[in-house]
Amino acid sequence: MRTRTAISLTLLALALFLSACDDKRPSAGQGTTAPLTIRGLLTRSAGIGGETIGWIVVLDQSVEVEGQKLNMLEVEFDSARWPMKEDTQVEATGRIAFRTGVERGRYSVLRVDSFKLL
Repeated sequence: MRTRTAISLTLLALALFLSACDDKRPSAGQGTTAPLTIRGLLTRSAGIGGETIGWIVVLDQSVEVEGQKLNMLEVEFDSARWPMKEDTQVEATGRIAFRTGVERGRYSVLRVDSFKLL
């Protein structure tokens, strides 16, 4: 009986501690509220384990996301709506979202609202 009570109190204390450790950054899948426009070369991306299969934009000018300067940014878009070709100069507008993966940990992705070919 004492062991069960001790375990229950320990779990309750742990739950209270974890709820107090509130991370103010957007969690995986959530995006920022401010739209971001980037310009650069749209390129295919692939990584070991398939974590990074998709599209990236190699930026003409670096952007800062959460204090990190990025020279390229993974983009997420509807390929049926915008059938893009690799190695195309684009301007993309969207909102930053965050993903979490085994290989890279937490990383940013631009969820594209509009594309313009340059």
